[in-house]
Amino acid sequence: MIKQTPYNEEAFKINVRDSYEMLMSHKSSKTSITKGVTGISYTEILQLLCMQASQQYTEKLLRKIYCREAEYIPFHVFRDGVFLACVFIDHVERSQKLFENLDKENTGQIDRAIGDALFRQLQGAVSRKPDDVLGLVEACYELGPNKIYDIVQRIHQAGGSRLIYRKEEFVGKLVDLFLSQIK
Repeated sequence: MIKQTPYNEEAFKINVRDSYEMLMSHKSSKTSITKGVTGISYTEILQLLCMQASQQYTEKLLRKIYCREAEYIPFHVFRDGVFLACVFIDHVERSQKLFENLDKENTGQIDRAIGDALFRQLQGAVSRKPDDVLGLVEACYELGPNKIYDIVQRIHQAGGSRLIYRKEEFVGKLVDLFLSQIK
């Protein structure tokens, strides 16, 4: 039910609420006062949502938003965790696509200088404060296709480096950057 709509659509919120209520209704009748979904159910939902990502990435996310199995998870925590898992999967997929776009010769590797330059661009963009509107506009510009193309071209013209990134390392670095933003 949760994955029926993209996370950036209004219907997603309704589906998350309905999923939470469904999980609540399947709880044991022994608990007359319901405080929320159990931690084990919450974790299982997050694992299901993250099935497409490698287990290594999923484990990093789950460690970041960990809860105890017997702990009751209120709706706002459930909602935020589900949303975060969906955004996380999107980030992993986009990171993999970025690598594939840079790996034009399908060698399974990219120039480390290009990877590091793009990582610095992303790092600069995510370090902006959300209430800094001008900063967010600048971040969008810095991550735009023309700017990325200029960076790649500049490094190619300079001869690049002999060092490489393999896909797992590059995507892992971008995953770590994403996770570093979760408080």
